[in-house]
Amino acid sequence: PYERQCLLLRIADLFEKHWEELCVSDTLDMGLPITRTLANRRRVIGMLRFYGGMATALHGEAIDNSIPGEIVTFTRREPVGVVGAIIPWNAPTAASIWKIAPALATGCTIVLKPSEDASLTPLLIARLMQEAGVPLAEHPDVNKIVFTGSTLTGQAIARAGVNNLKRVSLELGGKSPIIVCRDADIDTAVPVAAMAVFVHSGQICIAGSRLLVAREIHDEFVRRVAEFAGKLRIGHGIEAETE
Repeated sequence: PYERQCLLLRIADLFEKHWEELCVSDTLDMGLPITRTLANRRRVIGMLRFYGGMATALHGEAIDNSIPGEIVTFTRREPVGVVGAIIPWNAPTAASIWKIAPALATGCTIVLKPSEDASLTPLLIARLMQEAGVPLAEHPDVNKIVFTGSTLTGQAIARAGVNNLKRVSLELGGKSPIIVCRDADIDTAVPVAAMAVFVHSGQICIAGSRLLVAREIHDEFVRRVAEFAGKLRIGHGIEAETE
């Protein structure tokens, strides 16, 4: 556990050092504005440091029992084994670390399968992992599947996992609603509601894709959201002014 902790903290340090390079790679790979990829710094590096700390904090426990004799009951945490991780195109760096960090912290090996539409950043991540000292190897057996992507694909993965009794963790698409009540602060609600669906061009699982507005303020709210949308700056993702 201590070695895994040190490894994850070294990876976090390398991500700190190469953060701008990772962000430029993400933006060029899939188009998210550079201001937003840069803003993920605490989220990604914090995840690495968090699981670095967890590596030495995970342990079993002794459990009281009423069985006669010298019998000790306890739980023991063991690595699952090989984890197969499938990530989407819309967050290569963040999605990779969400999968890699907990797997390494718990002593598992991981096979990462990036989207064919955004595979540049995962190559850079693999280089940094190797520099940090992560052993890179191949193994034909997979004991757990973690997947982020569409609901349809997630259903197919779940069915395949059941056939082989694999452990499966799925993060799938959603239809997140935003509810605006009649007494809402419209000045605050308009930009929040608009950016909830326009961020990532709406191509993200947490997009606020349904907007439910009280009838009393409906017309004004729709008008102001339209005005807000009309002022958004469209451009190349690498340009700081692009929203």
